[in-house]
Amino acid sequence: MPSTFEILSVEAETRPWTSKKGTAFVAYKVEFQELDGMERRSNGDKPAELSRPATSPAPVVGEKIQADLETEGGFGPKLREPFKGGGGKGGSYGKSPEERKSIARQHSQEMALMHVKLMAELGNPPENYNATYLKQVVDWFTDDVETHAGKS
Repeated sequence: MPSTFEILSVEAETRPWTSKKGTAFVAYKVEFQELDGMERRSNGDKPAELSRPATSPAPVVGEKIQADLETEGGFGPKLREPFKGGGGKGGSYGKSPEERKSIARQHSQEMALMHVKLMAELGNPPENYNATYLKQVVDWFTDDVETHAGKS
């Protein structure tokens, strides 16, 4: 779960980079403080790296952010802000709600076909196998995904 941090300073030098999906980002070096008062800077007081999409505003002193602090990996500490949704960019790896539903529906269709195939392979094919039956199975899988999305 992300913690709340306050930006104490932002270095002038930035590092532009591009994700594997082609999204442009800018990495900033920032000093920060957790709002519970525990200042956390590791690796010899090395500032943390905070990356944001190139189209997002740069962090500013006094800004409060929700982020996870990562200190593993040997590259210095990193503050990772959660993906933000909206407009089809950011949240859920850049997928809009409509696109996520479409992907879930496609997956439900695939699972329904696997279900029918498995039943046939086990010698128990559906008695009334037709397009209507298949749609009912697809709908069952889709409803299950929608009912349990985000729950473990």
